[in-house]
Amino acid sequence: MSNIVSLNFDKHSHLRVQASLRHRSAVNQHLMPLVPAEFGRASTCFPIIVTKNADTGEFTFSAMMGFQPGENLFVREGRWDADYEPLQIQRQPFFVGDDHDSKVVCFDSESLALSADDGELLFNSKSQASDYLQTVEQILNQLMGGEIESQKLVTQLVDLKLLTPFSLDIEFNDGTKQAVQGAYMIDENRMAELDDQAVLRLYRSGVIGLMHNVQNSMHQLPNLIARKNRMLDTAKSWFESA
Repeated sequence: MSNIVSLNFDKHSHLRVQASLRHRSAVNQHLMPLVPAEFGRASTCFPIIVTKNADTGEFTFSAMMGFQPGENLFVREGRWDADYEPLQIQRQPFFVGDDHDSKVVCFDSESLALSADDGELLFNSKSQASDYLQTVEQILNQLMGGEIESQKLVTQLVDLKLLTPFSLDIEFNDGTKQAVQGAYMIDENRMAELDDQAVLRLYRSGVIGLMHNVQNSMHQLPNLIARKNRMLDTAKSWFESA
């Protein structure tokens, strides 16, 4: 359960954040939204897929962290187990809220990453935002700007018909099967059919590089399957020895 409140020095000067615990909010999240600025680093750890909101029709870029809702294969024994931590995790437990006509920093007062004793201070001795909080504010601004960039990218891909649905049928080591449906990826065949002018526009705008990040990220899919199999093998060994 979350309880979102506005961050205020007078009320919250005692608060600290245990950065090593901020991923706790993602334990049950199998898809993690990404913004274009992090595609490069994220592509070295996770498959990046595009999903479509059934209600709004909006497309979203997400890192695939599990094969079903409630499954995050990158949280192991309470620790984050990947070389890259998405911005949506780095900013935890903070959010951007509206206060009339201005934006304010808010936080989830129920977050397990908050502490009064250990972790990063939010304010310094001069009653100013600490270096840690300033970094969080930069991440929040990057996410807000990234949402706009993401929608611009989606618009270009949709206009050029470069998104195509794909599905997967996977069988794991224990014999269980999992179907992954409702996802989209870059259509390489359609991309090869683009005329030179379209390719040049995509290149100059930086879109080609982002598309390659998304395409290359699919090489992480076998690693994700292997990660799931290791988890299943560990669970099997535990039950057999119990």
